[in-house]
Amino acid sequence: MAMFNQISGINAMMYFAKRVFEMAGFAPQVALGCAAAMSVVLGLATFVGLFLIDRLGRRTLLIIGSVGCLASHFAAALAFAHGWGLLAALCIFTFIAFFAIGLGMVTWVFMAEVFPQRFRAQGQSFGSTTHWVFCAVLTFVFPTLAVRVSPSSIFLFFGVCVVFNLLWAVFICPETKGRTLEECAAG
Repeated sequence: MAMFNQISGINAMMYFAKRVFEMAGFAPQVALGCAAAMSVVLGLATFVGLFLIDRLGRRTLLIIGSVGCLASHFAAALAFAHGWGLLAALCIFTFIAFFAIGLGMVTWVFMAEVFPQRFRAQGQSFGSTTHWVFCAVLTFVFPTLAVRVSPSSIFLFFGVCVVFNLLWAVFICPETKGRTLEECAAG
C-alpha cells in the first residue's frame, strides 16, 4: 500500500505543483496560487478522511479514494491531451481530495493495524521505508518525465498505477475497522 501511495503521483503533484499547473497552461503566478490552493484542498480533505475512516472503514475508504483518484487521473489525461487547462486543474484538485481521504489517510492507519504485535515495528518500518523510497524515485524521475513525456501520458500512467491499487483494495486488502490489533494481524 505504501508503494501505491506514491506511484499514484501524489508527491509529483505536491512537490512540482507549480510546474504541473504551468503544463496546464497557467501563467507562473497563477500556477503558484494553484499550488498553494492545492495544499488547502489536501488539508481540508484530510479532515474529511479523519471523519470517515472509522465510519466507513479503511477498505471502503481506500476503494472510494482509489476510484476518485483514477477517474481524476484519466480525466486529467484527456484534458491535457485536448489542451483544456482549466479542466486539467480541476481534475488535479479532485485527485488531491480523493487521495487525501483514501490512500493518504488509509495507508498510515492500515500499516499501524495490519502487522502482528511481534512484527509491528519491523512491518511499519518496512512500510515507511517503501513509501519514502518510492517517493524519492518519483521525485527524481518526475522532472525528466515532465520534459520528455506529454502531461497526458504522465497522468495516464498515474491512473493505471491507481487501477492496480484499486484491484488490490477490492480483492486482497482486509478490513481492519472494528477489529483488535491482534485480530487484524491474524487475518
